[in-house]
Amino acid sequence: MSKKRKNNNTNKTVASDSESDSRPVKIIKSTDEIMDQIIDDPDKIYDLNFVESFDIIHKCCNLQDKRSLAKYSDVIETAAENMKLLYNELLSKVENYDVETKNILIEIKNKLNSPTPYNVVAAKQSMHSSINVKTKSSELALFIKAKPGVANCDINSKVNQTLSDVRKNKPHLKINKIIRNAKGNIIKIPNTNDLDTLIDYFKKQDQINQIADVYVPKPLDPTIVLKKVSKFTRQEDIPNVLANVNEQLKDMQSEIKVLFEYRSNLHFRDIVLRVSPKVFDSISNLDYLYTDLEAIHFQHRVFVRQCKYCFQFNSHKSTDCPRKNIPICADCGMEGAHQCSKVNKCANCVNFFKNNAQQSLLCHRPNHEACPLYKKQIERVIQITAFKPVNVPASHSLTTMIEVATNQPSSSVNNVLQN
Repeated sequence: MSKKRKNNNTNKTVASDSESDSRPVKIIKSTDEIMDQIIDDPDKIYDLNFVESFDIIHKCCNLQDKRSLAKYSDVIETAAENMKLLYNELLSKVENYDVETKNILIEIKNKLNSPTPYNVVAAKQSMHSSINVKTKSSELALFIKAKPGVANCDINSKVNQTLSDVRKNKPHLKINKIIRNAKGNIIKIPNTNDLDTLIDYFKKQDQINQIADVYVPKPLDPTIVLKKVSKFTRQEDIPNVLANVNEQLKDMQSEIKVLFEYRSNLHFRDIVLRVSPKVFDSISNLDYLYTDLEAIHFQHRVFVRQCKYCFQFNSHKSTDCPRKNIPICADCGMEGAHQCSKVNKCANCVNFFKNNAQQSLLCHRPNHEACPLYKKQIERVIQITAFKPVNVPASHSLTTMIEVATNQPSSSVNNVLQN
């Protein structure tokens, strides 16, 4: 008796994975059901967001039976109106945020431009970070300047011999550095009694006095900038005001000199002062100074003498510059009338390094700190500036190394003094 073959594929029932799941099953409504509900109550569309309203219109426009499109006209119109309302609401919020942002920026700008009132800073005394200058404490320089026609090698040998003789009697003599150049020697010495001994010994050496002049140059006084001083405070009153209001500067008005003020179209301006080492040292631990109207911040700043026509250092005044009629462009380094490329190329570095400098190392202005020659001038001024009181021997004639003019700098670089 033959047996029938079981048809497992057709007779066997396979249980679903979800049969044992006791959770209620979500019934997904068809598009037609959703659309029918909206047709019955189009106001439900106003509860939808922008994308959902767009989807309603999209579904209506993609109906298979275009003849039934007429019954959805109210739905399409309501959805479009809802999208317009949502857009206008969003646009209004953006405009409000834009106005609020502008108001916040204006408020911040006004606060930055406003001078600091007394009640804000009266209880605050902290270290003023920008006025700290790293220098060797109380360093003085002894100059041995060669007379005309004297070779620098003769000066060098005589100075070496004299120092050797001095050390026989003064073995503990301290010297920071000896700088030798074509004009002679500069001996950097700490501010101790050794300086008087060294000067007296050099003065007695005929072999030195016959070929060189020996002297101690007067150190430069530091320069500081008072920030955002009200224009109601008169420039000529500042030394007296600072000395009267700030107890640290009592009776020091004669040691404060106004050099110039920066031009400003605002209700305040920056003012540059030259102060004595005593004044500088007295305010170095302060964060602000008081004027007659406000508390103001200040900072130390180095000014370099540089011609604004040829950009040479300490050579001549700008009014006496031989290139006044054919000035060098501060941007591209070209001479006279030209079409500036606005690509920075330092004329000073081009002349100094000649063919030994890479082009990438010339891409800066001649009055910018990126210039190695300009940076060297800044370091030079710092080296010959006294930031603390020093005792310069009174028995010897003093020579001021640099005179700083009092006219307004025309350069946009703050620490360049062009005269």
